[in-house]
Amino acid sequence: MISFEDSLRRVARPQIAILDDLFPHPVSGFRFEEFTSYLDEMPEVSVYCDGDALRLVGEQRPVEAIIAEHLAVRPRHRGRVHPLVSGQLPKADVFYAIFLDNTTRYLDAIERRKKPFAFTLYPGGGFLAGGHGSDEKLDRVCNSSFLRRIIVTQHYTREYLLKRHPRVESKICYLPGGVVPRRAFCAPTGRKHFGIDKEVLEIGFVANRYTPKGEDKGYDLFV
Repeated sequence: MISFEDSLRRVARPQIAILDDLFPHPVSGFRFEEFTSYLDEMPEVSVYCDGDALRLVGEQRPVEAIIAEHLAVRPRHRGRVHPLVSGQLPKADVFYAIFLDNTTRYLDAIERRKKPFAFTLYPGGGFLAGGHGSDEKLDRVCNSSFLRRIIVTQHYTREYLLKRHPRVESKICYLPGGVVPRRAFCAPTGRKHFGIDKEVLEIGFVANRYTPKGEDKGYDLFV
């Protein structure tokens, strides 16, 4: 079987198309940071968005307006952030998406093009361990001969994936935690410290919960 790296070496600078339903709307911080960093550092990357998730975040404007606003602030991305029209998959050498739903939505078209693809399997976004509909989508993706990489961010997700599809172990790239926006590393002003400014130690765990005990996000290990 041809490896993902070998398929990329066949072209000098492979054109990578990211398929998404929300970018460049900034409400999804981790996604915004991930895709923006690719656009900044990799001239061969372009992002195509169908805007399907805009309504879920209360955004009434069309995806074209969101893209225009983004390009006005980041003109260096001009020509590489586009609306994604239904049924018109862009030309590319490699495709990438985050979330199971975004991947399965375009999988048939990718396979017709006979192009390799990779995706990040975050909890949520169509993936719910043990869910019937979720398992059907996961089976569909994992059984594709064009799948090259699955990026996994949680131990729980990795173990579930290996239990259901042990043959994809060599394709799994385990990146614990996920992508964090750069602004998260900026120390807040006026912060109080335990043992100096306050006597109570405060620990926070913040994540969207998709399972009753939060094990898909690692809350069980945290506790």
